[in-house]
Amino acid sequence: GYHVAAIVGIGQDAIDQAQAQEPDLILMDIMLRGDMRGTQAAHIIRSEMEVPIVFLTVYSDDSTLREARLTQPYGYLLKPFDEDILKTTITVALYKHRTDVRMKEQRDWLDSVLNSVAEALITTDRLGRVTYMNSAAEGLTGWQQHQAKNRPLAEVFTLTNSETGRPIDSAVSNPFSSQTTTTLVSRSGQSIAIQHKASPLNDKEGHHNGYVVSFGIRS
Repeated sequence: GYHVAAIVGIGQDAIDQAQAQEPDLILMDIMLRGDMRGTQAAHIIRSEMEVPIVFLTVYSDDSTLREARLTQPYGYLLKPFDEDILKTTITVALYKHRTDVRMKEQRDWLDSVLNSVAEALITTDRLGRVTYMNSAAEGLTGWQQHQAKNRPLAEVFTLTNSETGRPIDSAVSNPFSSQTTTTLVSRSGQSIAIQHKASPLNDKEGHHNGYVVSFGIRS
């Protein structure tokens, strides 16, 4: 029930055909002719294109499975395979990929919205590690999101009491309460008078998942 765009046996040919045909899904063997393994070809394709890959192979050893997992495949079937199972795997892989694409589009949209607001925002996980920063937060703290991610909040969002100069132990120690005498010490050592507010992030069941910290330059 699906149209086969191309069948090739060499890794580079698979890459070339993927780029030329832009298929909805690729069935990839692990062992191909030539020097390039299917996992290598899949890694290159996945780095350049958003296309789901399902492996069809006779190999199930631990090292091959580890190698295949790095390419984030949408399925892994062992030969000989049942045709009904293959059709089911393709259907599920295509559905999951469409779902992943929609989720990525929603994340990109939300990221654009959060980066367009003037207020600086930082979110953490329940252990207090940074999970997200918008552009305003990057500008005030001097940290880029990729540098700050998974670091303790206090390392990225370093605060002191504006009146005493003493460090503030935690930006989230008093949720919902605005600190009116707070100084942010940026990564470069610059002191910036700010106002900030911390609010807990809870899931639908009320379980604590972290905090969102909003802040801006004190007017």
